[in-house]
Amino acid sequence: MYKKLMLLGLAGAITLGGISVLENEIPSKEEIEYVVQEGDTLWSIAAEHISNEDNILSEIHYIKQKNDLNSAELTVGQKIKIDKKIDSSINR
Repeated sequence: MYKKLMLLGLAGAITLGGISVLENEIPSKEEIEYVVQEGDTLWSIAAEHISNEDNILSEIHYIKQKNDLNSAELTVGQKIKIDKKIDSSINR
């Protein structure tokens, strides 16, 4: 019984420790409000505001979800929420 409790405690400590490590590795992103300009598309906006490693299609989907957009259609002057671009070269 004692060995089972020790194993459960150890497994819990490893799991909780792993979660906190993962949380610390994910950088928090600062949200900004972007005003759509003439000629802007979700693709061009996403391309300007993600780091090179990010998947642009995932970013477009994320922007659409974050702003409750049902289509990729944007209008000049529309305000959308996006994550501020993080310079990935700082951490390298």
